[in-house]
Amino acid sequence: MLTTLRSGPLSLQTLRYLLVGGSMSLLFAALVWAFHSAGLYGWTSSLLSSICVAFPTFMLHRRFTFDNSGPLLSQIAGYAAVAASNVPVGIATVFVLVDLLGVHAFVSGLIATLVAAILNYTMLSRLVFLKTPQ
Repeated sequence: MLTTLRSGPLSLQTLRYLLVGGSMSLLFAALVWAFHSAGLYGWTSSLLSSICVAFPTFMLHRRFTFDNSGPLLSQIAGYAAVAASNVPVGIATVFVLVDLLGVHAFVSGLIATLVAAILNYTMLSRLVFLKTPQ
């Protein structure tokens, strides 16, 4: 079974990526709820929650998902660039699906999340957390 987890679309690394992403998404949602319950506006709650989960997500991906100990500052910069790309990708995906194709907004949001996750995994694994030959 482990040999099938090491290659293909459901590699151990992919499963770790999904575990980290899923758990950090739940933490993000809980923080949005907590900040909003404390009286903050929704957008402020979302912004603060994003800031709170950014570094733990980076470190979990760096050490657990990709098992990489490359140069920290360049990896942080790369991770920030990948994370920043989520906003325009999400906006463009939802725009095309909702405004041009008439897809339901909730379904479009789910699809945009999936598109961003696939792009993130691809960019993180191929650009940010490259394995160096030893």
